[in-house]
Amino acid sequence: MTVQFDVTVGRVRLDPTTFESLVDLGSAANGVSDGMLADLTAAGVLVDGRPHEVLAPGLAAVTRPLAQLETVVASRQGLLVHQAWMSVLSAVLADVGDGTYDFAGVATEFVPTTIARLVRLRPRPRLAPGSASVTSDLLDGLVDPDDGRRVRAAHDLASALAPHWDEAAELVRAGAWCFWSADVSWAPPGRAVRSDDDLVSRRVSVLDTTAGMLALEGSTGAPGHDRLSLTPTTPTDVWYLLSSILPSDADLGIDTEG
Repeated sequence: MTVQFDVTVGRVRLDPTTFESLVDLGSAANGVSDGMLADLTAAGVLVDGRPHEVLAPGLAAVTRPLAQLETVVASRQGLLVHQAWMSVLSAVLADVGDGTYDFAGVATEFVPTTIARLVRLRPRPRLAPGSASVTSDLLDGLVDPDDGRRVRAAHDLASALAPHWDEAAELVRAGAWCFWSADVSWAPPGRAVRSDDDLVSRRVSVLDTTAGMLALEGSTGAPGHDRLSLTPTTPTDVWYLLSSILPSDADLGIDTEG
């Protein structure tokens, strides 16, 4: 593909292979093809063989993150998977939806704002009180890459919503829905990380319709018996959750006094 670089905002559009090559160059790794070097240089992404100075802090966050973020946005139309790496400065790789991504650095304090933009957080009415139980299999279906499985999961979801919120259920059944999750994870201080199970994480998951929003709540029970439910929420409450999703210095084991 043709790499597109907007130096005024420090954003570059590229495909996954080109992104991996750019990260390799940012970490001084070898093995980037001559053709890739030529494409990145022609776009202005590389200057004298190194990433442009406006991209360097973001690439440093990718290679040495303190925490990582994955935001999955699912709808009847498709599935978008956005990624971010957080450090002193953070970086976001936003899924455009056509096989390309926008990569840019972002101030870490603006990461919640970036999530809100990616999930299109906007004003919604508040649904009537209630709670609808859902299964992890249903939720997995909502974020499946297969279009057919997402449609089938949405019909199952509509059936779960119907006893409580008729309008929201009809919208979901008609395909007018969005389900998204933002997951932030990091290594706990003083503990070895051997797998993802050793990471600490926070998650915000929301079903969005024009009739209102529902937040996913859950509690851990016996293996395979977690209790999951959708309850009404508002954009204001969701924004509060997103504002609290990032780890604190204490979570990361950073000595601010030192």
